[in-house]
Amino acid sequence: MLKKSLIAVVTLLIIGISPLLVSAGTVRYGENYALRKGESVEGDLYALGANTTVAGNVLGDLVAVGMSVFVGGNEISDDVLIFADSTH
Repeated sequence: MLKKSLIAVVTLLIIGISPLLVSAGTVRYGENYALRKGESVEGDLYALGANTTVAGNVLGDLVAVGMSVFVGGNEISDDVLIFADSTH
């Protein structure tokens, strides 16, 4: 049941943010997506996963979606938008 709910939420969010994706950015996803410490993304990052970890740097906006989202990078240069059940 939890997995079906997550899929439904992620699908709705993708539809909702799809106009933003046209503007440029990097879309990364996976059941356990991680931008590791020391890694960087130039521009906006759209990170989707059941467990989403952003420990690296985002040189743009960050949109993170997941059941559990951890954001701990040294630098996120613009705005942050998080959709999650649990955020750290």
